[in-house]
Amino acid sequence: METLAQVLADGVLISSIYAVLALSLWLLWSVGRVVNLAHGDLALCGAYAAWWLNAEHNWEPLAALLVVVPVALLVALLVNRFVLAHLFLRPLLTSAVVTLGLSIAIQATLRGMFTAMPHAPTGNLVSPWRLGPVALSAGQTLSAISAVVIIVLWVVASHRTRTGRGLLAVAQNPSAANVIGIDIPRMAAFAVVLAVTLAVASGSLLGQFQWIQPSVGPALTVKVFAVAALSGLRSIRAVVVAAIAFGVLEAALFAIAPLSAARIAMMLGAGLVLGALAIRPAVDTLRASSEPGR
Repeated sequence: METLAQVLADGVLISSIYAVLALSLWLLWSVGRVVNLAHGDLALCGAYAAWWLNAEHNWEPLAALLVVVPVALLVALLVNRFVLAHLFLRPLLTSAVVTLGLSIAIQATLRGMFTAMPHAPTGNLVSPWRLGPVALSAGQTLSAISAVVIIVLWVVASHRTRTGRGLLAVAQNPSAANVIGIDIPRMAAFAVVLAVTLAVASGSLLGQFQWIQPSVGPALTVKVFAVAALSGLRSIRAVVVAAIAFGVLEAALFAIAPLSAARIAMMLGAGLVLGALAIRPAVDTLRASSEPGR
C-alpha cells in the first residue's frame, strides 16, 4: 500500500509538467499548425537554465523562473521569427523536418555548453519530507503547484479574455474565425510564442523531478506526444487526465524496473503515438459515416 501511494504521488506530480507541455503542444498544433519535434528540447533548455542559475548563482529553481520566463519569451520571439513563422500553413512534413533539425541543433548546443554528463536535481528543496506513507520533496511539490497554477491561468484566460477566446476559435474552426474578423496569422504567431515560452518555463520545473542531459529532449518529446495521443488534444480536461495516466504509469515502471523504466516509457510513448496515428483516422471515419446526412 505504501508503494502504491508513492507511485500515485510521483505520477500525479510529474503529470502536472506533462500537462503544461501537452497544452503548449496543442497551441502549436491547433493554432500555429506546426508539428514541433523539438518540443522536449525547448523544455530541456529551461531545465538547464534553472540548473545553471542554481549551480553558478545559488538560485532556487522556482526563483529562477524570474529569469527563465523573460529569457524564454525572447527565445520564443526569435524561434517564431526565424523558424516557426515560416512553417504556418506549410505541409506537416515540412514542419516535422525543420523542427527535427532544430532539435538536433539544440542538443548539439547543450552538449557543447554543458557536456553530455547528466546533472542531478539541485537546490535546497530536493531533500525529501514525508507525508504519511509518501516521501516528497519540497521542490517537486512546489513545481507541481506552479504547473497547476499555469494550467488554471490558461483556463481562465482562454474563456475570460478576448485573445484567449480568439485562440480557441482559431483552434476549433479557422474558417469561421476568419469570417468573424479574427486575424489568424496574428493569432498563430501569438500561439507559437506562448507555446514556446510555456515549454521552456515548464522545463525549468522539470529539473526538480529527474536528471537532465542533452539526450533527454527527444525522450521528453515522445512522452508529450504520447499524452497528446491519449487525449486527442480535445479539451484541457482530456489533456490533464491523459497526463495523469501517463505520469502514474511511468512512476509505476520506475518502481518495478528502475534500470530499464526510462527505455520502456519511451517505447510505450512511441507505441501510443503510432497507435493513435493508425486508429484515430478510422475512428473519425466511422464517426463521420454515422452522422445524419452522410
